[in-house]
Amino acid sequence: MTYSSSTQESAISETTSERVMYVDVKGNVQQPGMYAFTDEERVFDIIEKAGGLTPTADEKQINFAAKVSDQQVLYIPEVGEVLPEFTAVTEEEELEDKKVNLNTASLTELQELPGIGVMKAQEIINYRETNGSFQTIESLKEISGFGEKTVEKLKNFVTITID
Repeated sequence: MTYSSSTQESAISETTSERVMYVDVKGNVQQPGMYAFTDEERVFDIIEKAGGLTPTADEKQINFAAKVSDQQVLYIPEVGEVLPEFTAVTEEEELEDKKVNLNTASLTELQELPGIGVMKAQEIINYRETNGSFQTIESLKEISGFGEKTVEKLKNFVTITID
């Protein structure tokens, strides 16, 4: 398994002020493993970091232009392999039916949100403890690491109940 080196992280942090994130690349690439990236990079860039596709990779099933998100698993299928596309959609639909309340959710419940890991979940709780209940979903933007894109992505999965 290949892990990104601290040299790669340094190169990223020197060339941009954005935070470094990680993607786990699996399947039909030359060098599967974890790779550091910034939020401007696309699937194409990550595949290049992983040494390119293997001869058996199915390019037709890959959206090279798609953005990559932190903690994502990027799986590159083999020719003839059928990917179960319904899995991700089903999980999102399930989350949408069960909205997470930003003012009452536990660390574990917050981590069930797309793109929210331990660190971001803890930041939400810290904000709540310091500033009181969230008044609007847009209040998330006041937390470091929560920009317009993140808040927009979470809107369908969170709710707020004000006491």
